[in-house]
Amino acid sequence: MGMIVAKSLEDLKKKLKVEYERIVEDEELFWIKTKDGWITAFKPRKREEVESILREGRFPARYVRQVLAKERLKTEALRKAMRAKKRWILQSGMAGVGKTYALTFKLSVLARYYRISSPLYVPLQSFSIPEYRDLYPQADSYLLDDLNTNLGSHERDFVIELIYHAYNENKILYMTTNSKVKPEEKDEPSVLTFLKEEPVISRLFEMCEFQVIKERKDLRLENER
Repeated sequence: MGMIVAKSLEDLKKKLKVEYERIVEDEELFWIKTKDGWITAFKPRKREEVESILREGRFPARYVRQVLAKERLKTEALRKAMRAKKRWILQSGMAGVGKTYALTFKLSVLARYYRISSPLYVPLQSFSIPEYRDLYPQADSYLLDDLNTNLGSHERDFVIELIYHAYNENKILYMTTNSKVKPEEKDEPSVLTFLKEEPVISRLFEMCEFQVIKERKDLRLENER
């Protein structure tokens, strides 16, 4: 039996697939006595634990505060992120429509329920390639923020390197972009034409759910009012 995570005793009873004699609950675990001995089930990680995981993964403090707030932002980006069926997500859309928030929120939920333990935030417009090249092998999931066609060749090569790594190691990969993902006309700048390499593009189509965010409201400007 794989890891069980249950929010309550009632939730645990619905998820148990084995017969049990009794359940003992403490602050962090459920202890289940079966005919073959004791097994354990986890309670979701606490808010403080999730916050620590995100901060250790270099997620900006602003987004950490937002995703752990009691009231979530109700956006198109978040709705689509939470309904995604594939393991990878690439969200495209205008700046300020909540793409980074949405994918950070989804990673926080995965961390809360033990689906991931060491996500890494990579700000592609401003980061040290050697530093992150040392960091990314230890992470189990990634948010590549601002994968746009204005990146230099070294940043592009790093993105391709990380895509191969996430694919080969079966790790979660989320990305945001303000650029178009697919070219609508010949020679039009887009994420796929920027990446160029056919094996990389093939992996993206296999693993990635491309989500176009059509919302036009800039949440950053709304928050400043």
